[in-house]
Amino acid sequence: MSFVSFNTEVYLQNLSKIYGLIPKKTKLCIVLKSDAYGIGIENIVKLNIWKFIDYIAITKNKEAEIIRKYNSDIKIIRVRPATIDEILEGGKYHIEEVIDTIDKFTQIKENKDLIKLNYHLSINYGMGNLGFEVNQKIISEINNINLSGILTHFPNIYNQSDSKFKNIIQLVDKIKSIYHKNELIFHCCNTENYIEHGNLLSYDMLRVGKLQYGIIKNNINLQSVVEWHCKPVSIRKHFKGDTISYKSLYISNKKENIIVLPIGYNEGYPCFENNKSEVIINNKKYPVVGKITMNMICVNVGSDIINLNDKVTLFGESKDKKILLNNIFTNSYYHGGLFLLNLCRHNSVKII
Repeated sequence: MSFVSFNTEVYLQNLSKIYGLIPKKTKLCIVLKSDAYGIGIENIVKLNIWKFIDYIAITKNKEAEIIRKYNSDIKIIRVRPATIDEILEGGKYHIEEVIDTIDKFTQIKENKDLIKLNYHLSINYGMGNLGFEVNQKIISEINNINLSGILTHFPNIYNQSDSKFKNIIQLVDKIKSIYHKNELIFHCCNTENYIEHGNLLSYDMLRVGKLQYGIIKNNINLQSVVEWHCKPVSIRKHFKGDTISYKSLYISNKKENIIVLPIGYNEGYPCFENNKSEVIINNKKYPVVGKITMNMICVNVGSDIINLNDKVTLFGESKDKKILLNNIFTNSYYHGGLFLLNLCRHNSVKII
């Protein structure tokens, strides 16, 4: 009834553009967690991505296993805390793990198998689920482990007047200088902060998730790698006073044509109370009207004539028209990953 297309050529163009914009000394880490946001991690690592990237970020050992089928050398970092069993199992895939608590630091330091692996020290910056306050005792014992990097994660868009981050930079510099570990990779910048601040926060490595897919508005002209299409299942004539969907939130104020699409929030479309978004038909945008239901969306096409065989673009680009997350969500910061994940998991993904 509907399908999502993943454009591999556009994806590689996006990676190339990002790679060309960041400083030469800055490494590029692409985040492929949650099976590459639902697109399928194998669909990504089959491509010629290796010339653009230095790291791949994952969360599960299975994702690392798939990557190693295609590349034995690319560095892999797990970007969430892991159990000791996960860490030991992931060792055969050469995953660089995150040290997120003092207890984890102690366990690693005292375990003969864990001590062989490589790690990134995670400093808490307000996420509350990753990182800890690094004290002098930790600093004095860092040489006891194989440290590859230091990271933190912004919970919001970075405020340049925030003194807390300046303290973190001082801490990173101290660790690097004390132990002559200038090879240590410090990374903190994610998609939203890169869009907002550019290379100001790139440091030694940039981590990009949604940015590589071009699904949100950006100032570097990345294209959306995914498009979502369907065809209408019915065309209805509405008259003044006719209502649409639950709660009758939309009321026609004149005679108009309403088309019904065979998708809803079950297929990953955002569940809005009323018209907050648009679709593209025949290179023209039309508003979604009424409450989104589990399996249906209504679109007001006015007096235009639409056929049941006409292609409807719900997301992506159609000729010179474009619909990205920013056209659907007011705040794409919190919804971009969830949207892409639901979209790809509930619709067949066509690789083109």
